[in-house]
Amino acid sequence: MKIYKSPYETVPLPRCSIFSLVFALPDRHQSERPAFIDGPTGQVLTRKMLYNLSLSLAYGATHFNPTGSRQVTGGRKLPGLPLAEGDVALLFAPNCLVYPVAFYGLQAAGIVTTLANASYTPRELAHQLSDSKTSVAFVYPTLLPVLLEAWKLLKVDNEAVRRRTVVLNWPVGTDAAKPDPTLSGWVNFSQLLTLGKLEREVSFDGPRASTTAMMCYSSGTTGLAKGVESTHFNVTSLATINKVVLPWRPDDVAMSVLPMYHIFGAVLCTIYWAVYDVPVVITST
Repeated sequence: MKIYKSPYETVPLPRCSIFSLVFALPDRHQSERPAFIDGPTGQVLTRKMLYNLSLSLAYGATHFNPTGSRQVTGGRKLPGLPLAEGDVALLFAPNCLVYPVAFYGLQAAGIVTTLANASYTPRELAHQLSDSKTSVAFVYPTLLPVLLEAWKLLKVDNEAVRRRTVVLNWPVGTDAAKPDPTLSGWVNFSQLLTLGKLEREVSFDGPRASTTAMMCYSSGTTGLAKGVESTHFNVTSLATINKVVLPWRPDDVAMSVLPMYHIFGAVLCTIYWAVYDVPVVITST
């Protein structure tokens, strides 16, 4: 038997969360270097902004209670806000500057994040909401009608829909606390950003790195779309290994032509380049 060895150096694989790896170096969370750039407008989300906004979302999503009640029935917490570690949140949006903030905010809170195709029909979306056991859906404003129809197909009552929906109304460069009259009655992203901030992300060090971090769904070519669980260790290992074989220069900039809801786009555009400290220009999908 002959053993074939890689020509590349062996690298230690970190056992931590995706969030922790992205902001692993001491100065990463204070860097004014661009993390994501909105292609159409040129607006910039720096690494410092991404870090702080993510921790603010993590706090808001796990502390905001829209009804002010405990929302417990039969000894079990009802689906919806506030989220708890291990709950599932669905992200339903096209490529946009708020996408990485929502993704990393949920990751910082230890929320399993399932990414939905932005071109889904209500019926397709309803399947993923049900199959993934989504507790709360974070939705881009223009896609809200699709989500509402999906909730309707699942026979979710109006009160529960309000508790289980967050509208991604926050654009970079605007006053996050300024109310949007068109979203009256809905929990919106800007509200969650103003409630506080986690001191640090939820830890997934050691054996906990094998916890599910995200769930993308297959295209459904062999029937209904199927959820694929990816652990923190799965994703951080891939990012660490590929760092050795993907050469880049300090002044390189990447472009996210891939949809961020797809596993390829999610890992490459949202995570890989953030680990490598390479700015990403977000294009529409």
